[in-house]
Amino acid sequence: MIDGEQNYLYHHGIVEIHNTWSSLAGISLFGLIGLIKGNATREKRYFLAYLTLFLIGVGSAGLHGTLHWVFQSSDVLMNFMIVEQGSPNGNPKYPRLPAFLSALVAVNTMGIGGRITRNMNFSSLFIYLGASVFWMVDMFYCDISSLGYGMTFHVIWHFGAGFGAYLGIVSMENCRCVALRKSCELRYISGFIPYMKLVQAPKVN
Repeated sequence: MIDGEQNYLYHHGIVEIHNTWSSLAGISLFGLIGLIKGNATREKRYFLAYLTLFLIGVGSAGLHGTLHWVFQSSDVLMNFMIVEQGSPNGNPKYPRLPAFLSALVAVNTMGIGGRITRNMNFSSLFIYLGASVFWMVDMFYCDISSLGYGMTFHVIWHFGAGFGAYLGIVSMENCRCVALRKSCELRYISGFIPYMKLVQAPKVN
């Protein structure tokens, strides 16, 4: 047990079943939606962003489903690469770099993208930080982290982190459309999952 959930609760082959399915439904699914419906400008950067989100969910599912060290490595690999690369004796060479890059991206997109980008950024940040509260409760107070049927607050963390990250990518897509002066609009799946769509200019006869 690493995230409050009892091991092998419902299936002898899956260690943490609720954390496994919520990794796929709460993280990978949003990456898959982005791969299918997103990337309005058809650029590699957004393809890779959505693919990364999808693979993070797969890695998380592998970790919770097996508790194998290989999946543990894949679950934290990207954070490790950003913070620890080139760090002597395990001490980060640039410990504030992730926070600085995040702030730089936020300021840039909010300044360029307009109202849609700002709203999307704030929503992304609010959802992600809100989910982080559930993650911290689950990590440090697992005795009260229960949703019933063996589920813990970690399930909420997966959905919040996945959806928050997805909204962040969509906001960057909108910012890019504005920078390229392309007409785009926000459309929704099931009324609450947004994606960017290019709008074709009407033909003039």
